Amino acid sequence: MLFSAPIVGADHYIQKLRNAVNFIRVFVFYEMVLRFVVRALVRQSRGSRMNFYGAGLKLPASLPR
Repeated sequence: MLFSAPIVGADHYIQKLRNAVNFIRVFVFYEMVLRFVVRALVRQSRGSRMNFYGAGLKLPASLPR
């Protein structure tokens, strides 16, 4: 029973770490999906004179085309 408190603390820490990793995974997944959608929209709007935002705003140069 001497080591029960540190084990519980470590388990809590591991759970927090797991939650953080899951959050990062979900964030990266949604970022990939969003990038795919943006690329598809950019490809569609490439031919027309309307740009991506349709309000005279240019896409940032850092986005992959």
